[in-house]
Amino acid sequence: MMDEKKWGAFLSQAALREARRRRLLETLKREGPAWDPADHPDIEEAGGAAAWVRKLRREADKASRQRLRPKRG
Repeated sequence: MMDEKKWGAFLSQAALREARRRRLLETLKREGPAWDPADHPDIEEAGGAAAWVRKLRREADKASRQRLRPKRG
């Protein structure tokens, strides 16, 4: 038998899963494309999706190198 705390957590997770499922079903029922390039001008400004991804990766790599660099002082 489940205690009340575990049962509450289970019900909460079940409700979240059901809400996600319903949102997905509604999205899939919509007519037209799911992606509108007008909503993402930053991708076009970067020169397209591939260039945008390369830029994001460069920025992430630079941030990682800075975090891993030994502190001097």
